[in-house]
Amino acid sequence: MADTFIIRDARPEDTAAILGFYPLAFPEEDLVPVAQELLSGGDEFLSLVAEKNGEVVGHVSYSLCGVEGAENSIYLLAPLAVTPALHKQGIGTALIKEGIARAKATGFKKMMVFGDPAYYGRTGFVTDSAITTPCPIPAEYEPGWQSIALSDDAESLSGVLKVPAIWQKPSLWGG
Repeated sequence: MADTFIIRDARPEDTAAILGFYPLAFPEEDLVPVAQELLSGGDEFLSLVAEKNGEVVGHVSYSLCGVEGAENSIYLLAPLAVTPALHKQGIGTALIKEGIARAKATGFKKMMVFGDPAYYGRTGFVTDSAITTPCPIPAEYEPGWQSIALSDDAESLSGVLKVPAIWQKPSLWGG
């Protein structure tokens, strides 16, 4: 069927396509350097793409994180983008759901995201105050700090999120 898409691991040859649609999806933010670093990051990052008719049309990265006493037990979902011409076709949701499924299958306890509660709430994310961001966020953005539990003991996690170096920049947290 011509209107279907597949979700798969990102490959090095996908980089140009991925970096090409981030400025279109987020013209007010420069996410290209972040996406580029995450794509070349290695084992501490998982990158997935959506492919439609042989063309990469969506991308999401997950960064390996932790909190005190629970290292490497949390994924941070960011960034996520879909080429604008294909918005509202379920591609972003499919990328999120695949990441959640993979994280659960490999024993992760929780997934965090900093984004629109109306969008991420559709896939089960809820506002989270037990785990705090590595950089301060403005009060008006606090509802955007969300999580989804991936295991029965996820609620026991609390503290400051420990993130890879790329996420230690205050500008990425609204600061």
